[in-house]
Amino acid sequence: MSTVQETLYDVFLSHGVHDTGIAEIVRKRLEASDLGVFAMDHIDAGIDLDLAVRSALAESSAVILILTRSTVGSPYIAFEVGAAMAWNKPIYVLYDGLANDDIPSYLRQFHVVGLGEAERIVNEIAKAKEPMSDAAKESLINIYEELGIPTDQLLRSPARVRDLSESFRERTESPVESERLLRELLRLRKQGKLPKIGRS
Repeated sequence: MSTVQETLYDVFLSHGVHDTGIAEIVRKRLEASDLGVFAMDHIDAGIDLDLAVRSALAESSAVILILTRSTVGSPYIAFEVGAAMAWNKPIYVLYDGLANDDIPSYLRQFHVVGLGEAERIVNEIAKAKEPMSDAAKESLINIYEELGIPTDQLLRSPARVRDLSESFRERTESPVESERLLRELLRLRKQGKLPKIGRS
């Protein structure tokens, strides 16, 4: 694997080592909807795990946690949820082999559904991937240039991402989730349509 930071994902898929079979089912459903997926088994040996997770979370549009008996008490789940919340990512919890009462209270604030409802979650994420209008893109580019922060730095500054999102909302009168704005900026950068700012 080269560097996690170079890849743009639609979904960060979190699962335990004993849940690779379930994760593969969910991954196939996501990829069938043309969604790019980062899963924990993408992290090669020798890579700083915390850095890899934070980088992948920063560049993913949504987070799906697979929760089973083997992961329900995992402290690493709490770490990933905290990081995802810092980036204002939509978080979905897909549980299997658990009762509703088994779901930790801190996870109940998110989209919590049984594995059998995974298709609904996939459809929600796919819908959010729909492209922006040209006018919205132009507004986003202008705001990015006014902020004067290269995309690599912006991705790692939740406070400035909130500034970007608020400016976009005020200018376009259209509330768009911050992760979608970041994703669009990265697309525009890859297309060479962003103004050069610092090392961006």
